[in-house]
Amino acid sequence: MNPLYPIEWAVAWLMVQFHALLSVFMDPDAGLTWVLSIWDSPSWCVL
Repeated sequence: MNPLYPIEWAVAWLMVQFHALLSVFMDPDAGLTWVLSIWDSPSWCVL
């Protein structure tokens, strides 16, 4: 098992939470909502 597996789960959870927050103000099916949720989350640090 990858030792970073719990961190990957935490980052994925954060991305979904940012998407849920942005979906209140934007179209949830829009690609921009996911792009901004990825940009706002710390996922770029893990990659």
